[in-house]
Amino acid sequence: MGYRFQWTPGGEVIVDDVTRATIPSDPANADYAALIASGAQIAPYVPPPVDLAAYAADKRWKVASGGLAVTVPGLGTMTLPSDDVAYSRLKGAAQDMAAGIIAEPITIVIGQTAFAANQATAEALYAAISRHWQACYAVQGAVVAAIQSGTITATTQIDAPESVDGAQLPAWPSNGA
Repeated sequence: MGYRFQWTPGGEVIVDDVTRATIPSDPANADYAALIASGAQIAPYVPPPVDLAAYAADKRWKVASGGLAVTVPGLGTMTLPSDDVAYSRLKGAAQDMAAGIIAEPITIVIGQTAFAANQATAEALYAAISRHWQACYAVQGAVVAAIQSGTITATTQIDAPESVDGAQLPAWPSNGA
């Protein structure tokens, strides 16, 4: 039985395709030195293909949950956390104020800034997160369609879909971070 040798991304040599046994690429290692001395052909490492749809989903998650620039009256523009926890807490607080479970105002802390917020402010903040998420999903949908059509073929195009020649794809929303 012949062996097919191949480099790994970590610089080792695969010596058995079945067990995935490797030899470290260390000249002091006798097995590695013998392999090199034998003149065996070692195939280059070939990275596995990227799942572009999964990459687009990850990109959407990073942008959607990476924060959102909002303007709070009297405080200016700041980056609001835009993950599902921030959304749920703001929405829950607004609903609880509306139901009389908690009294207005509530305290909201963004970064190192704490401020009093009434029900309308809490609703405006969670609505901003919701709109941001939907904008991210809209871009992901356009990107996935472009992947399926063969227009997008690389991760760099997913990172900046608006730059894909002739595709007229939307850009990812700014997260203000």
